[in-house]
Amino acid sequence: MKKSTYLQVFEHQVLRVDQQQLTLQQFDALAYFNEQHEQKYFSLLHKGVRFRQYVGVLQVGELTIEILPKTDQHKNSAQNWQKVLLDLLHACQFIKIDALTQAPLQLKTSPLLWLYIELFVQEVEQLLSQGLQKNYRKQTQNAPNWKGQINFAKQLQKNLTQPHQIYSSHQTYDYQHPIHQVLYKALKIVEQFWINHHLKNKIQYLIKAFPQQQDILVTEASYVHLYKAPKFNKYHAALDLARMITLQYSPDIRLGNCPVLAILFDMNQLFEQYIQQQLKKTLDKTWQVQAQNSKRFWGNRNLRPDIWLSHKGNNYILDTKWKILKRPAPSDEDLRQMYAYNHNFEASRSLLIYPNVFGLSQRSEAYAQPNLIAGKAVTHYCKVVFVDILNKKGTLNTNIASDIIQHLDLT
Repeated sequence: MKKSTYLQVFEHQVLRVDQQQLTLQQFDALAYFNEQHEQKYFSLLHKGVRFRQYVGVLQVGELTIEILPKTDQHKNSAQNWQKVLLDLLHACQFIKIDALTQAPLQLKTSPLLWLYIELFVQEVEQLLSQGLQKNYRKQTQNAPNWKGQINFAKQLQKNLTQPHQIYSSHQTYDYQHPIHQVLYKALKIVEQFWINHHLKNKIQYLIKAFPQQQDILVTEASYVHLYKAPKFNKYHAALDLARMITLQYSPDIRLGNCPVLAILFDMNQLFEQYIQQQLKKTLDKTWQVQAQNSKRFWGNRNLRPDIWLSHKGNNYILDTKWKILKRPAPSDEDLRQMYAYNHNFEASRSLLIYPNVFGLSQRSEAYAQPNLIAGKAVTHYCKVVFVDILNKKGTLNTNIASDIIQHLDLT
């Protein structure tokens, strides 16, 4: 791949036009895309962008920008982190990557966007090979031939001066369906972008093989209804992938040949969900694990810790923070938050969990005021814990749940 078309950066890193990392056209395209998505993916500087906590890939015209977790820049393993990120997304059930083991070798070592598109292509190929689901739908026409039922109200409204036309409606049984329309739209989107010839040819073949679909406007609300469609359960994996493609696409409407596609994931959410999934997978039936368990504390506002644990009558609170600390001293705001969690959920211990970057020691301190648990005043603690996302082999740390549980000091 040409060096000028492929950049790897880290979270919170800056790319600038005046340093020849971006063209002015690419900067304008990114600014327009960010405006469409409430400025959440990066902040704009003077002729530059500063990325936030989102990781993944941005395609801007022919430029591919891969954004990697900041914790990894100290380990010089950008190539390795690409696979780790895919494994992390799979573990968190964001994408299914089992089929990727059958992908060509040159594709496995390609940009993340190509891998993501390959997953989508494989899902669509599988649906086509199994046969797409037909369904009944109502169709209206205003034509000389009469088919189905005459709509007399429309006939009087539309054809008063042309009685040879008949406005009618009838049922048809075909492949025209909102789910097929979304998949077809996603295929047409990814066809525009700079990908290798092998993948481009597969996409073009699928577009020709796919029944022609109407172009529709796709929103987040569209997918809520699509997932509920009866008889279309086998489409869910393809819909998961198409959802991000269609919702994170900024068409080229004013900026020249520079459309934008983003496959980006919030590292705060990934970090929290990975730990939650590993806890559920590791802990036995004597444990209860709940994510985002909430309690009302003022008006309609709720306290909602990331993870609530219960074991043998004792409650514990875990809150994950995708922040890099240079010393084991959390902010006052984080400590107050954990204090409130302990009181409202009757927990004697809580953990603030951060990624381990600088090899810091864990730190546990008791709060000055006791907690009232089961009618008794109990000393309660907050412990700052640093966990390794990767093991010594450079792959995902699957022992992360055990590493965390030992910090609860169970007796």
